[in-house]
Amino acid sequence: MVIRVQRGPRKGDTFDKRDGQPDDIAIVEKLIDQTTKSTIFIAAGVGASGTVGALYYLMGNWRNLSKRFDSSPFAICIRFQDIPNDANWLKKPIELAAFHT
Repeated sequence: MVIRVQRGPRKGDTFDKRDGQPDDIAIVEKLIDQTTKSTIFIAAGVGASGTVGALYYLMGNWRNLSKRFDSSPFAICIRFQDIPNDANWLKKPIELAAFHT
């Protein structure tokens, strides 16, 4: 499984787990449903660790994300590394890419 960019100048780019590494990748995305004027957040990983990490990232960076993207939709791809060997892996997300959508 991979995360694939579907729109914009990076359409077709993919983000994948590194071969042979105990990593997981995730996406945190904010969407606006124009019909209902509702805000939707997606926090999903390729695996369970990535999903937990995405939720933790969203909760821990709520204010920074609000400042960075204001009220606009966005998507951020993140990687969590060395999950089974690093007790603090959840606190060390690596931002792979950010998209102002």
